[in-house]
Amino acid sequence: MRATNLRGELRYRTPAGHAVLWFGEAGPGIVEDANVRLHVTRGEDRFDLTVQARADVTVERIALEHRRRFLPADRFFLNGYQSWTDSREFGPEEAIPPFPPLLRPALERIFRLNRYGDYDFAERPGKNLHGFTYTYTRGEGAEEIELVGSLSEGEGFTVFYFDPDEGRVVIEKDASGLVLRRGAEWKAFRLHLDGGPQARVFSNYLARHLAENGLPLPSAPPRTGWTSWYYHYTNISEAIALKNLDAFVRRGVPIDVFQIDDGWQGAVGDWLVVNEKFPGGMRSLVDRIHAAGLSAGLWLAPFIAEKKSRLVAEHPEWLLRDARGRPLPAGNSALWSGDFHGLDIEHPGLRDHLKRVFDTVLAQWGFDLVKLDFLYGACLRPRPERTRGEVMTEAMTFLRELCGDKQILGCGVPLGPAFGRVDHCRIGPDVAHEWGNTMTRGTNLRDGISTIVALENAIGRRQLDGLAFRNDPDVFLLRPLSFEGEKFDPALALQELRYGKRRPLDAREQGTLFLLNHVFGSLVFTSDDLDEYDARTMALYLSAFPSRPKEDLTVRLVGPGPSFNTTGGFYEIRFRIGALRYLVLANLSELPARRSLDAPAFSVDEARKGRFHAAGEALMLPAHASICLLEEPGGEIALVGSEGHLFPGADIERFAVEGDAITIQRSAKARGTGKVLVRLGSGREGIRVNGTYVVATRHAGREGLVVLDGAALPVASA
Repeated sequence: MRATNLRGELRYRTPAGHAVLWFGEAGPGIVEDANVRLHVTRGEDRFDLTVQARADVTVERIALEHRRRFLPADRFFLNGYQSWTDSREFGPEEAIPPFPPLLRPALERIFRLNRYGDYDFAERPGKNLHGFTYTYTRGEGAEEIELVGSLSEGEGFTVFYFDPDEGRVVIEKDASGLVLRRGAEWKAFRLHLDGGPQARVFSNYLARHLAENGLPLPSAPPRTGWTSWYYHYTNISEAIALKNLDAFVRRGVPIDVFQIDDGWQGAVGDWLVVNEKFPGGMRSLVDRIHAAGLSAGLWLAPFIAEKKSRLVAEHPEWLLRDARGRPLPAGNSALWSGDFHGLDIEHPGLRDHLKRVFDTVLAQWGFDLVKLDFLYGACLRPRPERTRGEVMTEAMTFLRELCGDKQILGCGVPLGPAFGRVDHCRIGPDVAHEWGNTMTRGTNLRDGISTIVALENAIGRRQLDGLAFRNDPDVFLLRPLSFEGEKFDPALALQELRYGKRRPLDAREQGTLFLLNHVFGSLVFTSDDLDEYDARTMALYLSAFPSRPKEDLTVRLVGPGPSFNTTGGFYEIRFRIGALRYLVLANLSELPARRSLDAPAFSVDEARKGRFHAAGEALMLPAHASICLLEEPGGEIALVGSEGHLFPGADIERFAVEGDAITIQRSAKARGTGKVLVRLGSGREGIRVNGTYVVATRHAGREGLVVLDGAALPVASA
């Protein structure tokens, strides 16, 4: 897409009536009438449109259009409204369906599902293929992309509508109803346009986005941790937290963050009230976490309050309200008191209250990181002179000011306003205890709990990691899961009659979630109780340490693409850790998948035993299965595998060949066990390793290997 190929229109109204201003492709720099002047600036890699109001006007629609032909195998990326919304590449034949008409009244009026996403303001008739802030297109099998990205959502959310049947892309600003006073200047569009390899294109886009908004480049390191939510939910207590903290300390597991999620507060909204389940108070708990050498994290939802909270009872003036003055629900939760409401971030009383809350949490209690959830609650309603995007951007700026140099994990947030303002960000929905979500199946909800959507989002939004913030793909679950003993739910029972009984994640699916979270995540949590792990599960968990950055990451979809919220794709994922190169095959589809290897490789099975694969070997992956392969390095002497790490060989900090000797040292954070394998050149019977001569032997069906005990290797100095 080139700036010269964009045309557009502004529809507005004044007391005198309705009017339209439009401009064509490569048109003049200024288009005007008696009420409005449009400044159009086109560059090689950007497009700007500024609106100057000569009179009081109300924007009805402002949009750009690009004409292009879509081929059946083309792919285009649609970034969902907020953290939880499905975000992936789509094809021209797909559609994003609305809520079913018969279910819509109940879904909206009882369950409030429309509040989680863009259902009330961005849906369009037809295929409804739309995304926010940035998009890209690519041809079949192409590695290169064409990207268009908003350089600021502070003037309004940028929405991309794809209409493959009509051969057009419409770029619309979410600004219907915006009032521009006489003399006002509104930078309606600031777009970055680029094409080429994905890594370079995204790096250029996000660097420019941050620079033009005066925001710093992300600096938070990759981290691992424990969070209470996905095991204990609102039942978390001080005793449970300390029991889990003790398990990590006793076992010497080198995580970085220990986080208390929802369930500690008096009610959602009452953040200065610690409930009776934490009798020692928060400062004491933080001190215990710090004594274990970990950062302390705490969950809050600063822009919502549940119906029965003190905040709602004592400060109804802080609630967002609709045009009839009624409180605006932000959603509904059976774990709370039903409806919860969005808060008016522009109210000075609420802002002063939140200043006290964050001073208490960060300065007095001493937490190092806050997980800030349901942040979309701030922008449920635009104001006459402020768009949703402007409200959301200012809300995120306010949170950054409140937190200072403490770390923010954003969640339930439109991503554009979070760029550069949070340290970490959830980029997918909550993981479920099943592959999909039986409860919401058939509703066409795009923002609900789902493991498959979480995985597809981790793939789809991978390019943001380290450039906009650090990606949080949500937790992995390795403990055995079961639905036995759960309270009867008649709605769920009806869904099971229609779609079949729920089936909890099995070991294969849990393994795929574990692997892909560590490929694509830079903040990787679990909620499991380590004391419940058997020896095999503990060995798998410990194989994730150390967590090391992945470079040169590429993803290729092999075969059919995913389908709406139910079926994933089959992916070939390549990356590098240091000098070692990896291939991950992930079959998120519902059918077995076959792939022949291009080069010899090494993998580790479920029992943590290594296996060599020959070039040309055909691997068959069942549905929902995955495998990580270390591609065999060249050279006469090489590290060809280790059984102690999820990514074989990533536990080795130093591997150096010096003449007829090898120096090999393990990472100080490595916790896995198993063999480390070194290939010797032909004719060698052995070699000196760390000063000791070691004879080559046979292992895993391969001759000429130096086989070392990984746990016995010297540890590399810091």
